[in-house]
Amino acid sequence: MPGYGVPGYGHPGYGAPQPARRSRRGLVLGLLLLAAVAVVSVLLATTGGSTVLSRSAVEQDVADQFEQREGVAVDLECAEEMTVDDGATYDCTGVTEDEEEVTLRIEITDPEEARYTWSEP
Repeated sequence: MPGYGVPGYGHPGYGAPQPARRSRRGLVLGLLLLAAVAVVSVLLATTGGSTVLSRSAVEQDVADQFEQREGVAVDLECAEEMTVDDGATYDCTGVTEDEEEVTLRIEITDPEEARYTWSEP
């Protein structure tokens, strides 16, 4: 009776080509970056003619990217208002889940699109 009992010996699907496994890491990272830019763009607040980044959105986006890059979660806090001026920098502080204190610098790279990068100073 075919289909019952112990499977036969040998490579499963012998003779049939196996589909290649492709890494989706690049796709996932690209989508995360795109989502982060979209979230920041949507959550911009304008006050008195100046564009200001949403601190909570930046904290969450940077914390997510930090965890992706470093492999450890961080609870991040950006204390000051982040006005979107070309080249402006803002320091955010946090503590990783390993109890390590970190400082991350946010730098405005494109004020028209409210884009920024972050780094460890």
